Amino acid sequence: MSKQEVKGIDNDELSNKFCRVCHSLLLKITTADMFIFRCEKCKIDVQPKAEDTILFETKNVDNLNIYGPLLYKATEDNLNPKVTHKQCKRCGHKVVTEIVLQVNISKMNICDKCRFGWPESSE
Repeated sequence: MSKQEVKGIDNDELSNKFCRVCHSLLLKITTADMFIFRCEKCKIDVQPKAEDTILFETKNVDNLNIYGPLLYKATEDNLNPKVTHKQCKRCGHKVVTEIVLQVNISKMNICDKCRFGWPESSE
């Protein structure tokens, strides 16, 4: 939507990333070539100011050692699914626990016998 389509509301009337119309939190929408703020309630798209475009996000977590305690205990958690169609890459055991790391939304496999863990993408 353009500024004209938003009943006279422009960027100056929105502050603190909340919608001035309904006071809902504006969502940050990003794609490879676009960045906008959106009020889902009012269906208003707001163009960011220059100071809004300097954002830093990281989802790159390559060091699995920081998950050591989580991976070690994951096999004991009954909420994590156990699968038998995979095999441990270290000991060959055929019961594996699957978990999802919320930091980067990636799947991990943990052997129920030796507790070796490996990312799903490396299969």
